[in-house]
Amino acid sequence: MPSLSKLKPHPIPNQPITPEDSPRYNQVEPKPVARRDLPKDFQESVQMGWNDYLIYNAMFDYDFATAIRPFTAWMWVNREQDGEKPGWREIAKKYAEKGLIINSIWGIRHGMNFALGSGQRVVPQDVQDFLMETFGPRFLGWENGEQDGEYLGQYIFGSFGWTPQSPERSRKEAYEDFVRFSRDTLDALFHHHVVVIGSLGFSHYYAEMNNRMLGLEFGTGLQSTILRCAFLRGASRQYDLLTHGHISMFMPSIEQKPDFYGTKCFPNEGRGVKVEFQYAHPDGGIPTHLAKRIWFAAYMYGLSICGTEGGLFYDDMCAMPKHFSGIEAEGVRPDLPVEREDASVCDVASDVQRQNMHRGSSLEHNLTPFGREYRKWVWITRARPNRGVQYSPVALVMDFYHGWSPPIHKGLGQADPERVWGNIPYNLGDFQIDQFFHWIFPNYGEYAYAPAHRGCLTPTPFGDSFDVILHNASEDVLKKYQAVVLLGEMPDDDGFAKRLEAFVRSGRTVILCTRQMTGDIADLAGVNITESGLTSSTSRCLVTAKSFRENEYAYDHVDPDGAEVLAENDEGHPLVCVNQVGEGRVFVITPAFWANGKRPDYVWHKRDDLPWDMSYRNDFFKGRPLPPVNFLKVVQKIIGSVLESCSLIKVKGRPIQWIVNVTDDPRKILVTLINNGEAPWEGTVKVKGQNIESCLEWLSSGETMVKKGKLKAALPASDVRIYELTCEEPFLEFA
Repeated sequence: MPSLSKLKPHPIPNQPITPEDSPRYNQVEPKPVARRDLPKDFQESVQMGWNDYLIYNAMFDYDFATAIRPFTAWMWVNREQDGEKPGWREIAKKYAEKGLIINSIWGIRHGMNFALGSGQRVVPQDVQDFLMETFGPRFLGWENGEQDGEYLGQYIFGSFGWTPQSPERSRKEAYEDFVRFSRDTLDALFHHHVVVIGSLGFSHYYAEMNNRMLGLEFGTGLQSTILRCAFLRGASRQYDLLTHGHISMFMPSIEQKPDFYGTKCFPNEGRGVKVEFQYAHPDGGIPTHLAKRIWFAAYMYGLSICGTEGGLFYDDMCAMPKHFSGIEAEGVRPDLPVEREDASVCDVASDVQRQNMHRGSSLEHNLTPFGREYRKWVWITRARPNRGVQYSPVALVMDFYHGWSPPIHKGLGQADPERVWGNIPYNLGDFQIDQFFHWIFPNYGEYAYAPAHRGCLTPTPFGDSFDVILHNASEDVLKKYQAVVLLGEMPDDDGFAKRLEAFVRSGRTVILCTRQMTGDIADLAGVNITESGLTSSTSRCLVTAKSFRENEYAYDHVDPDGAEVLAENDEGHPLVCVNQVGEGRVFVITPAFWANGKRPDYVWHKRDDLPWDMSYRNDFFKGRPLPPVNFLKVVQKIIGSVLESCSLIKVKGRPIQWIVNVTDDPRKILVTLINNGEAPWEGTVKVKGQNIESCLEWLSSGETMVKKGKLKAALPASDVRIYELTCEEPFLEFA
């Protein structure tokens, strides 16, 4: 009977990404944001609006954050016909004197009228020069503001004067047009001094365009955060770039309102005032507990900067009144009062009240419940600066030109379901990508179409330990991982095949299917395809002697040529094989992309009564959840055990999200448990092959116990804990 032998783990990378130490740093222009230019390992960023003094004083009276993210370019540049914004240079100098980082400046968008804080506007050269001279490397860049999603959802269909793109074009042609849009058109508006905030899994493409820093907007009604962070981390490691992210309060959902705007905020506190530009939970926006989970996940993922897009203050910092208030506490204020023509509920605080906002007690009073919680998170991350490096042992390799998006999500990223590059129909490989992510991030696709914000963060059966990289990744990048899984259709690329062979010969694992055996990749499989398109509905695992009844599936018949058969069907045809290559192994799966060769049983419903961003909902609302993963049961059994063997810990209990970080100490790991469910969680954590000697919990106390070398843990519903575990003996080897 065959067995699944375990390979010896390779040394684990334990140093953070340092762009300036990478060979790539000297090869590209503009230079990436360097780690040496940041005052500390993790920066807190606050979105600021027109009432700048409130944020300004919060920075220093509260020591609230080290970076600012101006909400609109209108704070810095005006419409061409209106001349320069008065007083902005003096304010910028005060920010610079205090050592603040300009995280990014949002608002420049291609083809749109420059109004209400955003639109097309070429940044004047003297403005760019002034910011560079004033802030130096602490001006990180202008933000491209989720234009990847708007490109797929609008521009490819001819919006804002862009040339409509044919669904018959190749993926390579689609990528080239995206480059024309992003790098050659949009980035040129701000002199290519760009940091990314994306809405899709396109981080690798932005890295190819030499954007200075990669990032995502978290939460909101965009795609699943845990899903997109796998792309973000992979691009960061593939291109040696730092990352940042922002937690947005914009959250249309069936629990709240089907649009971006609400009516009141925190009515129980008696204020009844608008919170900044949008609304915070419960009347709009994501709930505080979700923001907390995202914040600490982002911290342990290794982001260099993280912040929130509002919700912190009762004052309408981002309501964008027509006057310019400046920083009152520092004396930067227009000489004459300005008549208020736009008085509204947003402007309930009088100028006299605002003049006193710099006092600590007033700031405390002005913090929303969310703001008070956010301040605690800042203090915790500052108190625990040694977060180590996330352990991500498995790389998911996709074709460079994939252009993939989940099969359905809100219109800011795709007009119709099951499309790549916005309008090119899925192929079977694209369905495999979706199903694999549903396997490792269960029901990620429900976000934001299901109650309770399910799918934004999810349980992780194999740990939150997967990075997405593209097939052009170098041999050095591949060696950062213990195993590689090929997802989607693969190109016939001799260079990639050679890098993959070197990877597996060094003692690592590759997992692929017969539909991905293109070119020289086939030489690694140890099987020969003799016939395609056969069907069956049975399977048997030869490792465990267990049989499975499967839904009818299509598969390729292979003859082993050096490979060992691990699973077969009743016809005696191999379903899963393993081939020894050098010191490593290659797993080969013969069913079509691990599944039945058909489209998964999705059911989408068009809702014409909802606005553009909520036009599609899945069948969950009619009592039927997303269909189960359509991979063969025997494939999930065997490949699941391979993926599980890559992890350092074993978590027992109901499904939960978990992240592992390593430090410089070979006896120590950090384990983050995130309970995304609506009930308390109890369980155990075992470090494989080790006994835990001690545990320190970072966020609370009194909820942990080490017994018989295992951690016994308990988490409230919708909460997070971080455990610093020290084992009795050294067990980690670092690269």
